[in-house]
Order: sequence, then C-alpha cells, then structure tokens
Amino acid sequence: MLLFATITSLRVGGYAAWDEAAADAASNARAAGWTSLWRTMNDMGSTTIVAAITLLSAACWWLLRSRKIGVSFVGVVLAAYVLQAALKSAFGFERPDGAWGIAHDGFGYPSGNATIAAALYGWWLLLGWLALRGRVGRIVVVAIAIALIAATGWSRIYFSVHYLSDVCAGFCVGGLCALCAATICFWRRT
Repeated sequence: MLLFATITSLRVGGYAAWDEAAADAASNARAAGWTSLWRTMNDMGSTTIVAAITLLSAACWWLLRSRKIGVSFVGVVLAAYVLQAALKSAFGFERPDGAWGIAHDGFGYPSGNATIAAALYGWWLLLGWLALRGRVGRIVVVAIAIALIAATGWSRIYFSVHYLSDVCAGFCVGGLCALCAATICFWRRT
C-alpha cells in the first residue's frame, strides 16, 4: 500500500521521467514481430482470457484440492476488478496520447489489465509457493507467474494505452488482492 501511495503521489504531480523513459523505450522497440507477441501478452490480461483462466483454475482447485481455494480464484479476480474500477473513477487520470493497435477506453490509472493480471497470476504464484513442496515446481510456477504479470504490464506500455506508473499501480493493487486471498485461505486459528 505504501508503494501504491508513492506511485500515486508521483502521478498526481504529473508524468514522471520514468513514465516518459518507458514510453520512449516501448516506441523504440516497436516492430512487426514484437507487436504480435505483445498483442498476445496483452490478451493474457483481457477480460475474456482472464475469465476463462479464472474459471478453469477455480474448477481444477475445486475438484482436485480445495473448494475454498477454488472459490478464491473468482473472489480475487472480482475484488481486483471492482477495486481498479473504483480507483480509476476516483483518480480520473487520462491515458497517454497516441495509443495504437488495441482497443482501450476509460481512465488510465491504475491499469485494469495489470491489476487483474497481478491478482490472478499473483495468486498462482502464492499458491504455487504455498502448495508445492518441490523446489523445481515452485520455481516453475513462480517464473511463469512473474513472466505473465510483467509481460501483461509491458504490453500496455508497448501499445501506449498506459504509462508505467499506471501499470506499477495496477501491480500493487492486484498484488494486494492476491495477498488478501492468501491470508484468508491460509489463516490458521490457534
């Protein structure tokens, strides 16, 4: 929450140099091959794909391991969606000019795709760490989750629909949702 507050205070003061640097790096990296990759990664944070992954993850956990964790997948994604929508309305920060290549609408802060990706894939990361016993399995789950979160966020910057601060704030909000789910699901009464 402290990181989110810091990012927000920087964003309120205007666009930081790091927002401009990330936007410049993204525009310099644009090429046909990269655009196809980043469009796919952008879709990993889209409503349709996230809903499908959420429901599939929930069903697998419900059937194979724990009903509470199965339900938590739906809860963590819904909480992230509602929270980012409320924050976007509260802050009302505009998106960058010159967005291209993908559909976008509404306010920009925090990034909805980044928030929901951090919540869903962050929950995968935490579950993998908490539920798996082997080191290799943990490393694989953590690496995949981090790669999906980072790539979803970068894709939003690549297509100029968000600033880096929008994406980082989204990561904070989504990560908080995943941590809350872990606390609720793994809380042990003593």
